[in-house]
Amino acid sequence: MIKYLVLPKSFGIGNFQITFYSLFILTGAILALLIGMYRIKKLGYDPHRLENVFLIAFPSGLVGARLWYVICQFGSEFLPVFKQDGFFAGLGNLFGITSSGIQISGLAIEGGVVLGILAGVIFVMKRRKEMRPLDIADCVIPGILLAQAIGRWGNFFNQEVYGKVVDPSGWSWLGNWFVNQMTIDGGFRQPLFLI
Repeated sequence: MIKYLVLPKSFGIGNFQITFYSLFILTGAILALLIGMYRIKKLGYDPHRLENVFLIAFPSGLVGARLWYVICQFGSEFLPVFKQDGFFAGLGNLFGITSSGIQISGLAIEGGVVLGILAGVIFVMKRRKEMRPLDIADCVIPGILLAQAIGRWGNFFNQEVYGKVVDPSGWSWLGNWFVNQMTIDGGFRQPLFLI
């Protein structure tokens, strides 16, 4: 029987657990901000004017990603908890509150994009009137795309966003560590997160 090395989903500092997924999301977001600031400075704007846009758009994107996930999974994942354990347990489940603490899992990029962009555009139109919204979009979108690519590697550590079982030989160029991590339920899964 072959034993596969599976990468950890998190690491601990004392009682505090830090997930690799959150680190990838945060790293991508910070790089997106830095790239946007660099690009907007080249257009003659004060790059620090993007910081508040980021502080509005990024958390809004996280909220939107969670809302979209909850809406899409409500019937299968959340409604049964309301029915079996009651209203307050179901409400706690929506916000990731468990007996072990807060453990939110489940984000959907579609909601993050919608609410993050909406919040960012409204903030720019109300608070950054000296900046053209299309200039800002032109400067931040490349960084956002890079952030999305970096954030997807969190799916790799979580062993999620994968497809059907396929022959691993086409992916072996990425190394055995990659093939081992994507071997789920006894078969190598197509790494949709990477595509």
